[in-house]
Amino acid sequence: MVRELNALYRDEGALHRYDCEAKGFEWIDELDYQSNLISFLRKGDESDDDILIVCHFADTLREGYRIGVPEAGEYETIFSSQWKRFGGWDEVDAYPTLQSEPVEVHGRKHSLSLRLPPLSVLFMKRKYSQ
Repeated sequence: MVRELNALYRDEGALHRYDCEAKGFEWIDELDYQSNLISFLRKGDESDDDILIVCHFADTLREGYRIGVPEAGEYETIFSSQWKRFGGWDEVDAYPTLQSEPVEVHGRKHSLSLRLPPLSVLFMKRKYSQ
């Protein structure tokens, strides 16, 4: 897992480029203490570089959790701490890509409906529009 995280950190500029600058980070929801969740964006130079990060600290599976996303499109999972190859409970490709829906959440016009494994961290990235 550490090897994959290091490679992701190296390859995805949004995870390191603006570490010490406010423009590299944006909260989506830091207040959902009842669900034991925080979510935020690590931001890159372009919106297609941004990475959505969801941290689920509860020990229960959460189905259909809605999270606001900055833009409409297809989002792919690029990391899940609960993938089976890391000893987790989730299938490797439980949902490799999800299409956003025009449902407003967290002050954003589009959102995703997520299946969040217990005690997990999820990284998602919007697929490049061609």
